[in-house]
Amino acid sequence: MDCGYTTSDWTSSGSSFSSPPPTTHSLPQKTRGKMTRRTRASSSKEASSSSANEISADGFTALSSLPPKMSAKSIVNTINLLGLPGGFEIVNPIEYQRANNPPPGCLTVYAAQCVCGLRFPLHPFLVDLLVVLGIPPSQLNPNSYRLVVGFLLCCQLYHIDPSVENFLGVFAPRLTPGECFFHFSPRPGLLFIHDKPFSYGAWKNRFFFVRKAEWEVPLTWRSSLNELPSINFELVRERVKAAGLLDHGFKAKALMEEDPLTLAGFHPVPDTYTGPDSHYSRL
Repeated sequence: MDCGYTTSDWTSSGSSFSSPPPTTHSLPQKTRGKMTRRTRASSSKEASSSSANEISADGFTALSSLPPKMSAKSIVNTINLLGLPGGFEIVNPIEYQRANNPPPGCLTVYAAQCVCGLRFPLHPFLVDLLVVLGIPPSQLNPNSYRLVVGFLLCCQLYHIDPSVENFLGVFAPRLTPGECFFHFSPRPGLLFIHDKPFSYGAWKNRFFFVRKAEWEVPLTWRSSLNELPSINFELVRERVKAAGLLDHGFKAKALMEEDPLTLAGFHPVPDTYTGPDSHYSRL
């Protein structure tokens, strides 16, 4: 399985890399030496039906060889977008650090995830969902956050309980083919967020770390998901249908505007915010 690039895919045509320990609140230096892509790893092994959603060890080895690459301007813009509150600090990766092996107490954050709605503190629903799945926020691909935001917003607008059971009754968690990330696919007959997944290009090496004293979610990358709890799919379908949600469609791109993000609870808002159902509108 190919989850990125193997160690033979990148070579430095400049000086060798020598990096100090990670620093906090400092901007990453430009990588010296031109990195040249050579060959893409491939695997002839086919996953059996029982392991279709399990990442191979080779996949993590491939991902761990992808060097971090975020410009100073990009990381500043992303931090500003996040609007990190007190208790969180940024740790910038250096050349030898990899996304699937963050420093102690740190969570890997991709810039593309932030564009798609990931915010801190983590939304309580997202915390519950990740605990059930058994994976860190880092292992959800960017477009997954568009669906999570859309689900929470639709629950608010159509008076549906924003529970993990309802979410997993509507969206099936799956391993993204050939990668070390998971995504959500609408279950048959329950498509109400209409948009083709957006490509963020080479997003996997545009990451940094966020440190916090204690996290409520898993931090260790996993090769597979937890066994899902029992879900009454027919009951979830009836709830969604009765609310009238299937009679309308939403474009995921439109949900990434500031107002929908705030209503869904994925954007920092003032303490005085008094919007509709404000308990959903806070982080």
